Amino acid sequence: MAGNLNVAYNWVISKCNDPNVGYSQAYREGQIVDGIEYYDCSSLMSAAVWEAGFYGGAPNPWFATFTEEAELNSVGFTSMTPNQEWKPGDILLSNRREHTEMVYQGRRTMGAHSSSYPLPDQVSINDWDSSPDQWDILLRYEGGGVTLDWIAEDRYLTQAEMENNATIVYYFYSGQFINVNTIAALLGNMQAESTLSPVLSERGGGGGYGLVQWTPQSSLIDHCNILGLSPYSDGDVQLQVILSEVRNRPGVEEWYSSGAFISPYYNSGATADMINVTGDAFLQNTMGWEPGKLAILFMAAYERPSYGPSVNHYQARMENARNWYEFITGYPRNRLTRAYLQTKCLYGCMGEYFRKCFT
Repeated sequence: MAGNLNVAYNWVISKCNDPNVGYSQAYREGQIVDGIEYYDCSSLMSAAVWEAGFYGGAPNPWFATFTEEAELNSVGFTSMTPNQEWKPGDILLSNRREHTEMVYQGRRTMGAHSSSYPLPDQVSINDWDSSPDQWDILLRYEGGGVTLDWIAEDRYLTQAEMENNATIVYYFYSGQFINVNTIAALLGNMQAESTLSPVLSERGGGGGYGLVQWTPQSSLIDHCNILGLSPYSDGDVQLQVILSEVRNRPGVEEWYSSGAFISPYYNSGATADMINVTGDAFLQNTMGWEPGKLAILFMAAYERPSYGPSVNHYQARMENARNWYEFITGYPRNRLTRAYLQTKCLYGCMGEYFRKCFT
């Protein structure tokens, strides 16, 4: 019987978000003691794959870290080097540290950490990015990966919800060979416009709608009709529309980078070298620009908001873009500091110590 990685992934998230789930090696097999359900790092992974049907009707093996690789290999996971792109649902294993966690999104992991933390943090989604050199093995299920669904609500999204949608944007555009800095720039603008909700209607009037707040909403609908795409409310459809508009496909031209369009934003981060940069050059980042500068180019040449810095929020767009770059690449700006601290954490189940170091 084939397992369902989506089930395993969502089960781990549910345990991480449950304040009454804690860490214990003595009660590691999901025992409930005084109302608290317990796991350790490897038993949480074992329970996740068992709950997801990877063992069919067989009992949960409750594997430990030293048997985990063989157990997961036996149910369809492939051992790989961790020095590659991580995908949600990948399982990371460190034999050196006797620790294991599941990839949440980007370089962020989730799992059972330590009994020394406050109870809500013992089993949780980490709020810092991990690094490949912390792990020995990446285990990936090749029978079907985690499929993320758009969170589409007509409201401002939370950080976790934005990260879900940002992961979808990243995989969609990286599959189209869009430069990673450009993807971060797009995300920075989407956050400023819609908090990455594909169905958000502009607050306070104005008629904007969707990821980049097409104004009026009918312009998005018209462009979808021209491109033969539907429904217009779908996030994937909107991502494809943006590509066509930036590339100035006939009938949906939206990229304008002449001096007349760029120069009014000189007081909002725009620079003269942005003039006449084509949409394709932006998508491929042939200029080699960092995400913040690309975010301003997209704002000026495509979004075209108010010229007033206090209204267009150009600084937030730049900061958003840089933060999304960190999220999708797993390389935070203070990575060297974190790497130094990580060398100080040498013993035991080191996920416990890493969290102490970086929160």
